[in-house]
Amino acid sequence: MLNLVDRVLGLKVLQAIAQQDGMLGAIRERYFFTGQANIFTVFNIINLRYLYCGRLDGLGSILDFGCGYGRVTRWFCAAFPDARIFVTDINRQGAEWCAAHLPCTAIDPEPLAGNFDLIWVGSVFTHLPTLRAEALLERLLAALRPDGVLALTIHGRAVGFRMEGYDWQNDRNPRLHFGLSRERFERMMEDYRHTGYGYADYSGQVDYGMCVASPSWYEERVLRSKEFVQILFQERADNAQDVLAFMRAGFKLTAWRSLFGSDKADAFSDLHPSKVP
Repeated sequence: MLNLVDRVLGLKVLQAIAQQDGMLGAIRERYFFTGQANIFTVFNIINLRYLYCGRLDGLGSILDFGCGYGRVTRWFCAAFPDARIFVTDINRQGAEWCAAHLPCTAIDPEPLAGNFDLIWVGSVFTHLPTLRAEALLERLLAALRPDGVLALTIHGRAVGFRMEGYDWQNDRNPRLHFGLSRERFERMMEDYRHTGYGYADYSGQVDYGMCVASPSWYEERVLRSKEFVQILFQERADNAQDVLAFMRAGFKLTAWRSLFGSDKADAFSDLHPSKVP
């Protein structure tokens, strides 16, 4: 593990930041910490992926969906120099900036064509109402190749915890409630408690705002299919958002042979995919 930590800490990433990049905030170090923390999570995902598919061939194709101006893309490019890296964003200018400054290719988000080993969706589902989230989830899963992984970040229960006892009478830190009015925020949290998915539009926006969701909301929708397995749930992976990872692996047992170098899978032939009802 120490070698992996040293490898990530030693990555040389692009230091230039676009003037238009709204993710920068007041603390430059925080900007780079977020990308670095996400790469640690991706390496965990790769290890877990190996347990299912038994391949150490790395990631051949990566899509950073909702790339912005490359806060995470720059880390993908540094960590996986041999991979084909694609970026897309509804803000086409951000994706084009990434393609101009990093070894990656900008593609259109719709229609989403391609078979990817990894699709990373950072802080996109955190802004979508229910129907848009369900539609996007379906499109992203369809774009995975066999053994491909969809990794997405969400606002989970930590958001609710941090709002407990918030002093609305002395509202001095709007960032803690995402700039939502008290009425909108409390309605969002009420929906979250009752349905597992809470959403509120930003002021002046339609179908774009802030979402707080239980991981089970996503799990229930993805795992309806026998084609996918969940390989990761990590709370506050970057000290803020949770990460869920789903793999197009189904119920294969190829990893038995790959990991142990024998025919032990034969002893479990009753679990062979063809015999799963």
